[in-house]
Amino acid sequence: GFLLTKQGRFTSVNAPGHTSTVAVRLLADGSIIGCYHEAAPDAMRGMKLTQGKLSALDQLNSMHTGATPDGKMIVGTFNDRSAGKSHGRSYVLNGSTFTPFDVPGSSSTSAQDVNAGGTIVGGYQLNGIGHGFVREREVYTTLDVPGAASTTAYGISDDGTVVGAFTDARGATQGFVAKRK
Repeated sequence: GFLLTKQGRFTSVNAPGHTSTVAVRLLADGSIIGCYHEAAPDAMRGMKLTQGKLSALDQLNSMHTGATPDGKMIVGTFNDRSAGKSHGRSYVLNGSTFTPFDVPGSSSTSAQDVNAGGTIVGGYQLNGIGHGFVREREVYTTLDVPGAASTTAYGISDDGTVVGAFTDARGATQGFVAKRK
């Protein structure tokens, strides 16, 4: 991974002792979240790097994808193989408490971001079609751009505005901004 400063300088970001690092988000305190891994794909783990100190999730095949502005709540995705088959799931990491979740009825769920109020956004698969979701206080709302072939939410602001991408009927990918009424 890397960090680009205001002065236009790139700084390499590496999880100490690991060969590959993916930097996904920069938090207000300067911490970086994402994942690290080795050559073996099963070695990927969600991580937070704060002033050179690494904290990693003890969950194989995981990646931190979003965090509250204070970094106290982190969301991410992992490949759950506990039932003998591969299943994409999401998680909330609140302190040291790891809580996996799925959009009910989905075949896979991918959390992408969380705002200061704890509202989570992302995407899920149902019958082979991608949908966006908003999870607020354990209530899931599907977020689909009208007429889109698939939708995914990637970010949410503290006022609840959601950004993401959708694939239109022609197969072109476009961005969207969704605001509450």
